[in-house]
Amino acid sequence: MDKESMPFISVIIPTFKREKELIAAVRSVKEQTYKNYELIIVDDDIHASPSPAISELLSDNKNFYYYKNKRSKGACGARNSGIIVAKGEYVAFLDDDDQWLKSKLETQVLELKKLDKSSLGLLGGGFMIEESNKNHEITKGLSGNVYESLLVKNNRAPKLSTALIPKNVLIEVGMFDETLPARQDYDLYLRLARKYLFYHQAKIMAICNRDRTDRISANYAKRAEAYQVLFDKYKNELVQRPKALKKYTEKHAAVEMLAGNYWSSIKRITANASLLPLFLRLGLFFRSTLIFSYVFIQKTLFQKTP
Repeated sequence: MDKESMPFISVIIPTFKREKELIAAVRSVKEQTYKNYELIIVDDDIHASPSPAISELLSDNKNFYYYKNKRSKGACGARNSGIIVAKGEYVAFLDDDDQWLKSKLETQVLELKKLDKSSLGLLGGGFMIEESNKNHEITKGLSGNVYESLLVKNNRAPKLSTALIPKNVLIEVGMFDETLPARQDYDLYLRLARKYLFYHQAKIMAICNRDRTDRISANYAKRAEAYQVLFDKYKNELVQRPKALKKYTEKHAAVEMLAGNYWSSIKRITANASLLPLFLRLGLFFRSTLIFSYVFIQKTLFQKTP
């Protein structure tokens, strides 16, 4: 590659009390075949200092940096801290318990040469989910003008550990919303997709761990709270798209049920049903009844006893 086609990339890893996982993540960055990047680790543990193992990994590269938040801001607050100090034209994110394949950055930089960079909001890719009992690959993703699809099919949103985003675009849309208790990446994607195009490469670029129980995505109470905050934030867009509102309500209700908030779930279904035409309202009630029954069975008959 010539120098003009080798953009400088800022790799940001937020971390909090995961030394073993962080070491694996940093090693996967060091092993990248594409070398024109800086690594920014942002530690959200205000009482921590880099361990000897981490210090050794960072010591042999002048473009590796370790920052510590002055106050705990959560993972997305740590990502914002990294974005602010980033020198790269593009920003790539990596969770501290995920790893990249060696060719991740090179594959994306080669793809950038084919794209209209003025319209680029995000370039993502496939990933492998690594679990104790099985591994499976996710290669499908959204491309093009994806705002409508994100509202309806948010389960196909990009995986943050595969995302490559222009830094100026991140700044323009306001970076991550640190007030959200969960789903901050989904909120960011919606704001990016309002103005820019998404591109997806159906190639495995990252290995993502799903076994950890301390992930925010496994906390149904925080997810339920985030669904409500996001509904308030995007209510106008959802109301203008009745099918999207119906699907969003079904998912919101399911998460509320999984969190044990049955009455909140019923209230959300009833309130949003009044905003739908009759045929979608009936469909919402029918689907919600099925979801309620499924969740109830899962939480009563199949729940493990101590």
